Amino acid sequence: MLYTHVQQEEQQETTRELAAVLRLAQQMGQRLANETHGDLYYEVRDLLHDLHEIRAQLDELIPKILPADDLALQTPASHHGETRSANISEARPNL
Repeated sequence: MLYTHVQQEEQQETTRELAAVLRLAQQMGQRLANETHGDLYYEVRDLLHDLHEIRAQLDELIPKILPADDLALQTPASHHGETRSANISEARPNL
């Protein structure tokens, strides 16, 4: 039983870390889009769209993986009515 508990904790930690990485990637992508002009701008916007889709898939998994008290980290993210992890870096150990 201990092995299963340890495995579950590792899965939860990895999920938190992945959410933090994706959030950072989206922020950096948005910054890149703000700094990009011309034809390249549309390629950057496509990248942001892909990151958004990946994040939406992770958001569907988070409630299935993280315990209920971690779900308090979920906040409405945007005008699209989606959820995003807020302050997720506070919930993960220092790397």
